[in-house]
Amino acid sequence: ATLDKLVKDMMEPAFPTIGMDAPIEHAIDFLKKKDSAVLIEDNHKLVGILTRYDVIEYLAR
Repeated sequence: ATLDKLVKDMMEPAFPTIGMDAPIEHAIDFLKKKDSAVLIEDNHKLVGILTRYDVIEYLAR
């Protein structure tokens, strides 16, 4: 059964990570490829996630 598997057997490769002060173009470069999200860090600490949807929603304002 699927529920007896480990998380590591089902997880996807890690998302790319960029600093929160990076230009938005860097995040969009990742998002234009196959990555559906970019992890955002500050001083090597995870502080957020940016998705394709976030960018589209922001641009649609």
